[in-house]
Amino acid sequence: MPPSNPLIVHQFDLQQLPHHKTYLLTPYEADKLSRLNTKNRILYQQTRYLLRDLLSVYNIAPTALLYSPEGKPLIESDYSISLSHSQNIWLVGIIKASQLGIDLQISPPKSPDTLIQKCQLPQDTSIEMLMQHWSLAESYYKCTQNPFMSTLKTNILQRLKQEGYDHYYSSNPSFAAVSNTPIDSVIWKKNI
Repeated sequence: MPPSNPLIVHQFDLQQLPHHKTYLLTPYEADKLSRLNTKNRILYQQTRYLLRDLLSVYNIAPTALLYSPEGKPLIESDYSISLSHSQNIWLVGIIKASQLGIDLQISPPKSPDTLIQKCQLPQDTSIEMLMQHWSLAESYYKCTQNPFMSTLKTNILQRLKQEGYDHYYSSNPSFAAVSNTPIDSVIWKKNI
């Protein structure tokens, strides 16, 4: 029997994005696009068009894509989406839920000791535990829009449990997801 509520993660290589038809951008997207340099502008535009094409797979109209005042992508649907990228990988997570946050970290931080101190973690925290903490905190922030810096300074696993959020984590690369509904499984779809 298939899982009742899987998190589906679509993975794209940012260096091999297909050209897509043009959609009208939301006012938020148009404003953000106007502030980017040429290289980032092209990439941003391609990912927004790709996102709309992807939503159509779930029978979600392109016009259902909205943004919160903080810039979190929202869709008028039973689904929730979240975006993340690291290096040349771009992810789109989608699940039947009202809240979702995902995060991808391919490489460890350049200054792990500084980050350990910033997160108020024990000095002997391993790189793997730091990556888990960071990815879960980033996912929680994207899911809830609670302040990121205060989230970093909490025991994130304890906080998720206390607030009733489900989570998923895998290492190498570090990937995390947080949702207000159970994540029964994670299905990866590599799109090129």
